[in-house]
Amino acid sequence: EMLRRCDAALVIGDAALFFDHQAAGAEKMDLGEHWTAMTGLPFVWAFWAGRPRALRADHLEHLAQARDEGVASSDEIAAAYCGPERVEIGKRYLRDNIRYDWGPRELEGLRAYYELAFRNGLVERAGTPVFYRREI
Repeated sequence: EMLRRCDAALVIGDAALFFDHQAAGAEKMDLGEHWTAMTGLPFVWAFWAGRPRALRADHLEHLAQARDEGVASSDEIAAAYCGPERVEIGKRYLRDNIRYDWGPRELEGLRAYYELAFRNGLVERAGTPVFYRREI
């Protein structure tokens, strides 16, 4: 609907995953690919966050357990959520497009994003992410 009224649209989430841009006669640009080409860094699309001291160790364990169970069941989740006509798209997305852990490159990409947002007046300060530590 948006592309019928506008020259461009930002399409995210399920709408982007299942959008057939060729059938719509639209050009597709992947913002994550552009970010990586511009910075050489991965783009962090989402992460779990909480205020300092808002989460206890058992909360972190539950989040990690949920992540691990979801990763182990990703094909079943895709089948249940996407339906038979889109299940392969969902499986590939969950398996190949999402990283379920952090590394130094992701942190560097996130810091670069915050710094650019600050330099362009979009946020009051760049800040440094502070991570909860899981006690193992």
